[in-house]
Amino acid sequence: MPFRIGVDVLSIGKIRSAVERRGDYFLRRAFTQGEILDCSRSSDPCPCLAGKFAAKEAVYKALRSCFELKLRWREIEVVTCGSGPSVKLNGRTAEDSARNGVEEIRVSIAHDLESGTAVAVAILEHRNA
Repeated sequence: MPFRIGVDVLSIGKIRSAVERRGDYFLRRAFTQGEILDCSRSSDPCPCLAGKFAAKEAVYKALRSCFELKLRWREIEVVTCGSGPSVKLNGRTAEDSARNGVEEIRVSIAHDLESGTAVAVAILEHRNA
């Protein structure tokens, strides 16, 4: 099974600063409504936002190694499930991924006091090996 990997680490302080400086403008450009709602359930949404943003970056890095990809943050949605995070692609990103043989994307997110870290694995059809 061929695959591509992306990894990202993001400072929670960097997200906190962006939220403080740009507020809703930053949130609406970088996150879907569902992601914002999910993170707002916490008393401090910034660690959750940092983890989701790191996951988006990791997905982007995995996908751009498969094909040329114009980055659209809101088209990469990190969904929280009972079994852990998953990725839902939307719009052109979903179309381009399907056309280029991306069958599935798996993601793992971890946090500590200072950063959010994510690893994404794009699983490809055998034709793209």
